Amino acid sequence: MILGYSVVVLICIFWIICTILKQINKDRFKRDIDPFALIPIWTLFSPRPMKNNYLLGYRNLYGDNSASEIILINNFTPKWFYTFWYGQRRDIKFILGLRKQMLRSNPNLFSYSPSLLLIRNHIWSENEAINKEIVMKQIIYFRRSGWTLNKRDKIIFTMNIKRQ
Repeated sequence: MILGYSVVVLICIFWIICTILKQINKDRFKRDIDPFALIPIWTLFSPRPMKNNYLLGYRNLYGDNSASEIILINNFTPKWFYTFWYGQRRDIKFILGLRKQMLRSNPNLFSYSPSLLLIRNHIWSENEAINKEIVMKQIIYFRRSGWTLNKRDKIIFTMNIKRQ
């Protein structure tokens, strides 16, 4: 009984150590030790803090062809926290992966995906949505490089959403 428990504990400790070591040199580790990709890749610390911030925002589009400032939706994490942990990375991969998958198979499917419906309900439930001057809202998903906006910022995708 004790021997079996010790073996399980040793395997778990070895697996945790391997996951930490895999973060340092992924390619060599994958080639030499983990050919079947059984050890996950996760990051304890942000590899390049505040170098690539992916943000989701929207802006109001008015009838006179003007637009409001960009209003950020997912700016919930304090900036200092990105130095240690960047948890939104999984959300970004999920949204972009979902978008790529939907647009490849059928362009109309992304319009009805649960993620987009949640975002749509959020931006149209704001108080300014009652304003009749707003014709539609534009979702903007962009990468911000560093603490402030600069030339390296890149819009990943935009999508116009009409009032339901």
